[in-house]
Amino acid sequence: MSVNLVATWVRRFKTRSALTKLTNAGLEDIGISYRQAFKEANKPFWL
Repeated sequence: MSVNLVATWVRRFKTRSALTKLTNAGLEDIGISYRQAFKEANKPFWL
């Protein structure tokens, strides 16, 4: 397993975790809906 792959997994985990902390206004600011954020945040880090 490469270091780059693990770094990608960590970045995905952190980014998806951050989505769960945004308000609806914050989600609107970045152009995604609550439903889209929920779907993305619940993906496994390896996908």
